[in-house]
Amino acid sequence: MPPTKVQLGRRAEFGARLQELRLRSGLTQELLAHEAGLHRTYVGGVERGERNVSLDAIWRLADALAVRPGVFFALGPESCDVQPSVDGAALTEAPPEPV
Repeated sequence: MPPTKVQLGRRAEFGARLQELRLRSGLTQELLAHEAGLHRTYVGGVERGERNVSLDAIWRLADALAVRPGVFFALGPESCDVQPSVDGAALTEAPPEPV
């Protein structure tokens, strides 16, 4: 059965968030794919919303970006704020704002 419009929209949203996080980290699709153990064309397809991403792939992408998988699903632009580590090699989620 082909995907519904809702499913395609969700895939597109996920792909846009992945692309945003990847660009913020300064990684190319190829480097992200390598770090995640995925193929470069697969990462491109995910970013374009063409792929139905598995839970395993979500974890691999999150690990490669050094973020929690929930960042891909959080609402609002501030929810995917990530900061480079001290050496600039890895990313971490931004610390929570003091209350």
